[in-house]
Amino acid sequence: MLISLLTAAMAIVFFVFLIKLLVGLFSIIFKLIGGAIFLPILIIGAIVLIPIIVIGLGIGLIVQLLPFLLVGGAGYFIYNKLTGKEKFWYN
Repeated sequence: MLISLLTAAMAIVFFVFLIKLLVGLFSIIFKLIGGAIFLPILIIGAIVLIPIIVIGLGIGLIVQLLPFLLVGGAGYFIYNKLTGKEKFWYN
């Protein structure tokens, strides 16, 4: 148990250091090149990294919240059918 806690603490410290290093590197690049030139690279990186983060972190959250999502969706569907309010902004 203690080894797991120490390993987790070391991983947290390492990733904090890594994030600080990346932020420092990005700030230096922004100062040298300028934000407008580096922006497409950031957009492409975000397009690649965001799905990986969502898949990795989001699956567990979606599985845990699935009952609430199903009940909320069913309640919304029933409410719309009972009240007849099926008009949307594009109608």
